[in-house]
Amino acid sequence: MADFPVKWFSSYMGGSTILGDNTAGDFISLLKACLITGFNTKPVTELSFDSSTGVATAELGSGHGFLKAQVISVSGADQAEYNGEWRVTGISSTSVKYSPDISPSVAVATGSLIEVKAAPQGQWEVAAEDAASNKLALRSIASYATDHVLVVTNDGMTGPTGTENFSHMECVSNFVDIETYDVECDLYWPVSHGGFSDSETEGADNPDWLLVADGGAMFFIPTYTRRNRRSCMVAGLIKSVRPGDAHNFILNGVPISGRWNTTNQNCLSDFASGVTTDFVTVRPNGYKDSNGPAYRQLARANSQMPGATTWGMLLMGEQFSAYDPDEDERGDTAITFPNPADNGFYVASNELPVIEPGCVRGTMPGVVQPLNGSPAYIGEVVTDLPSFDGEPVIFWTAAAWQYNASSGTPYQMFDKMIGFRLDGWR
Repeated sequence: MADFPVKWFSSYMGGSTILGDNTAGDFISLLKACLITGFNTKPVTELSFDSSTGVATAELGSGHGFLKAQVISVSGADQAEYNGEWRVTGISSTSVKYSPDISPSVAVATGSLIEVKAAPQGQWEVAAEDAASNKLALRSIASYATDHVLVVTNDGMTGPTGTENFSHMECVSNFVDIETYDVECDLYWPVSHGGFSDSETEGADNPDWLLVADGGAMFFIPTYTRRNRRSCMVAGLIKSVRPGDAHNFILNGVPISGRWNTTNQNCLSDFASGVTTDFVTVRPNGYKDSNGPAYRQLARANSQMPGATTWGMLLMGEQFSAYDPDEDERGDTAITFPNPADNGFYVASNELPVIEPGCVRGTMPGVVQPLNGSPAYIGEVVTDLPSFDGEPVIFWTAAAWQYNASSGTPYQMFDKMIGFRLDGWR
């Protein structure tokens, strides 16, 4: 059976969780659906295999909601070759297609109830949950997992305008129960689409979200703020270079005292910016939000002594690529799109170093850096990139930072394109 240690999920998939504005528990429902249970279960009216093409077709009826390149779970066929997890290779208005590893013994599957659903990530478990307080503890069951547990409190906490929804994300150790543990690091994530008033837009015109995860780390990119911008949040284990590293868990977000609002730099995270010397993120006004653990936290420094430190990524150039020349107001993109020499789209295939002050701690799992780009790639899964051996990469956007040059002037938003490998990260 095919193995898919990395899976992606988005609000464009049928049956995915809809995030309200300040509804408690929405984000917990999203995490459980994507990581634990799966979603969008559909009965199959006919499941057949074409031996000439090696493709199986599941007839589901109209409005099935599955997307090309997502991973589905097929169950209930009497012939085991049909069952399992598969990446969707094609869709129609009424069906999905996939390629089984072994040709089924019959051309048309039998079974009393054959079903297809969005396959869950599958390498996480619920360590504890308190539904009354909208609190969830998630534990990795991957072979490389550490002792960390991710505690998520999604109780409807609002931000400055009263209609946002923030989730408290805690990386903890010595977990006993939902209320008893030691906090290694903690920050807040935006987990709704609304509430950020702007002269041009009110909230998000096209709210969406993306979640990409393996058994050790998850990346969450919601549309949630002024002028429909997204930011990238990460929680989980980097690939550490330290032998026996037990505290290589990272978070980004904001502290409770600086939750996103409409008047300062806290509105957008800086995941899409690299760090320079002194851990300064590349911003036109020289703000130093990354030179301490207020916005980026690593559970412990390489010494393994208690106390969170900060982290950053070393990129090729200052930032991920801009995907639109109109957005690239500072000229940070060194390569235009398409590349003039060969009309190419270039993505660096190397693993991005993760550093703490004075030290390379490891690499960022799964994330790759586009060097040029186009809006046409946003939301696309591409399988023919040079140096990727046909492995799929999905592209999404996130803001590098937000900048208000002086009081009373418009905010400038700088969106960048981020890539995530969909093959194994570790």
